[in-house]
Amino acid sequence: MGSLVMGVLAYAIPAPNTGGDPFFIAAAKIMGFGNLAWAVGWLLHVMTGMGVGAVFGILVSRVPSLRNRKIGNKIFAGILVGCVAWVVLFIPIMVLLMPTGTSVGSLGS
Repeated sequence: MGSLVMGVLAYAIPAPNTGGDPFFIAAAKIMGFGNLAWAVGWLLHVMTGMGVGAVFGILVSRVPSLRNRKIGNKIFAGILVGCVAWVVLFIPIMVLLMPTGTSVGSLGS
């Protein structure tokens, strides 16, 4: 669910130099998917979100102190995990795939 929400929000903040595409579609174009970049980008984005969610779910189910009974705490924990995954996964991948779209890539100019 979170990857779908973030995917829609990504259209509000397109990746630089991509013609207004969010990062995951731009990455699929860079990978050479051409006309299928939209579908492949969304597929990769949602699959990544499901993977992060599955790892988080397994971790929560195995560590009793992480289990919350209140829905607000669960939503907050999910958002927190999503933000951590964004910093740990998204930013390094963006620097590798699209260095000109990041401030790191502009350092060499």
